[in-house]
Amino acid sequence: MKKVILISFLLISQFIVGQILHTTRNIDSYPKSVFPYQGTRLMSVDEVHIPDSEENVYIFSKIEVNKNPDSLYFQHYKKKNEKWNKVKSISFSHNGFLSVWKSRKAFMDADKNKSVDAVFIFSKHNSDKSQESVHLLLYSNEEFYFITANKEDAYESSTYSDNFKSLKETIKSDVIKYWNALDKK
Repeated sequence: MKKVILISFLLISQFIVGQILHTTRNIDSYPKSVFPYQGTRLMSVDEVHIPDSEENVYIFSKIEVNKNPDSLYFQHYKKKNEKWNKVKSISFSHNGFLSVWKSRKAFMDADKNKSVDAVFIFSKHNSDKSQESVHLLLYSNEEFYFITANKEDAYESSTYSDNFKSLKETIKSDVIKYWNALDKK
């Protein structure tokens, strides 16, 4: 019986050590004074932590409503010495509008380096609100990687950023599996 309890404890403690914690709060909990995001409107905020390793905040923001071209901003903040510091950012512009798929994201530590690999989905739409393309943004080891599919070919083929091939195989396979299972329409 003691062996069963010990083995169960070891398995549970291994799960807890490798766990990624994702916290969702009201967007108003992220004031611009603490997180000086680029846009004027917060679209999506995710707190993602690996216990005893790192604390992250990922923010998507946009410019004013009805501006053309539309602009979408992604920023990564990491907590160091009890202060949030911007690590990296990227922006996107499009004639039409850009949409963040708030319910389509994933957080993992696929390469077990105690750092979050974050996957986000966004889409580009024309001015008639018809979707033109879907984009996967992978943020891993402070680098951006992309996969894109277009409406032109019914989202059948995918285009990968040049640096995608340099990803560790464990990350690459998990991300491609996620992308292939995604309903892009």
